[in-house]
Amino acid sequence: GLMYNPTRQKDMIVTDSTITGSDGGNMTVVSNVIGGFKFFADGGDGMLLKNVNGVFNNAEIAGGNGGTIIAPYAGRSTADAGFGLKLQGTSTLHATNSIFKGGIGGEITTPPTTTGDAVGGAGIVIEDRTTFALDFSDDTQVIGGDGGSVSVQEAYPGKANGGHALSVNAKSGTTTLTINGGRFVGGKAGTIAGQTMQAGKSIYVTGYGRANLTLEGG
Repeated sequence: GLMYNPTRQKDMIVTDSTITGSDGGNMTVVSNVIGGFKFFADGGDGMLLKNVNGVFNNAEIAGGNGGTIIAPYAGRSTADAGFGLKLQGTSTLHATNSIFKGGIGGEITTPPTTTGDAVGGAGIVIEDRTTFALDFSDDTQVIGGDGGSVSVQEAYPGKANGGHALSVNAKSGTTTLTINGGRFVGGKAGTIAGQTMQAGKSIYVTGYGRANLTLEGG
């Protein structure tokens, strides 16, 4: 993936490029795990931008897929996917014929009693108490990754939900977001012990702060 973090707003242009976070690893433990040891095979994130006026043309920004964990008697492990793009600071994103997508959740097999997390990645994550603008052509897509699979469910449930296309975390204070154009599609639900979990939302807003959201198209 790529991180660009200037202290003041800067211009950035990405053309005819593919930027992808790495996939999580694959691990298999033949004997039983002692002491509830946990394993992590999360996918890497695609791109983090802060205080950027970004222009994307014919680009694909993607999170890495979650890996595979096969480990009997392991503790609660994770094979979550990475997000495609995260925006922080005061940032504006212009995109034409581009795709921002989260990775696909991985696979966790940790019998007989312990669950885990294999959540699909968000296409775009917005996380800060500032002002953001997404200005997209109609052929630009923001896609959440599909949820993965987990073999066991328990009282404290695991997660294998699909990733949100756009996830907005409104922290304390006010987050202001304007969206113009684009196509937003949440990821498909994964499964835990054969049961279907939740699909991802097209746009999901959470947090303890206030979010001012304006949809001008898309």
